[in-house]
Amino acid sequence: MRVLLFHATRFACRPEAPASAAAEAASPREWGECMAVFAAAQAGDETRLASIADTLAAWAVDLGVGEVVLHSFAHLFCADPLNASAARQVLEELARELGRRGLRVGATPFGWRNAWELAVLGHPRAKAALEL
Repeated sequence: MRVLLFHATRFACRPEAPASAAAEAASPREWGECMAVFAAAQAGDETRLASIADTLAAWAVDLGVGEVVLHSFAHLFCADPLNASAARQVLEELARELGRRGLRVGATPFGWRNAWELAVLGHPRAKAALEL
């Protein structure tokens, strides 16, 4: 899995158009302080979800945030993304794994092109790109 992490003071999304047959019901959503995780699920991620969740949970603890917001972001920086249905399953299971680690977990509507607003802090670990 490839991720972009942001320590955000505010993250909001507004679904604008379905991008996939896997699109779920959608409405605008907004979060306060959180770790926004823009994630690209790749082949094999389903077997590494515990490790991925451990890494993301450690980042959340380091940042002092109790909430993680997952946003599917495969089209931008993943050469071999999972198909939409498989990616949705991986992200849903990742959300459950993060919840088991004591984090509150939100997600942007899957399968939609979203307009979003992201306010990110300026400290050295507020932004990161990771391959997990």
